[in-house]
Amino acid sequence: MLWKMALACRLIRILHPWAMTEVYLLGIFVAVVKLVSYATIIPGEAFYAFVGLIVVMAAADSALDMEELWERVAIRS
Repeated sequence: MLWKMALACRLIRILHPWAMTEVYLLGIFVAVVKLVSYATIIPGEAFYAFVGLIVVMAAADSALDMEELWERVAIRS
């Protein structure tokens, strides 16, 4: 059980720099500003889901403290 948690924590630490969803959202806004003169832009469900994903990821990132997690695991082991 502990090795699975160690693997999950290692993956979170490795993949964290690659999760640049905020940059992707900024790119979407730039594209919308550029395209608004050519077409009518209507944000759909996917856009709102993506914004929700960014909010949830930011909340999870701020709530997850790896050092505290490992201390709690060490106490239970």
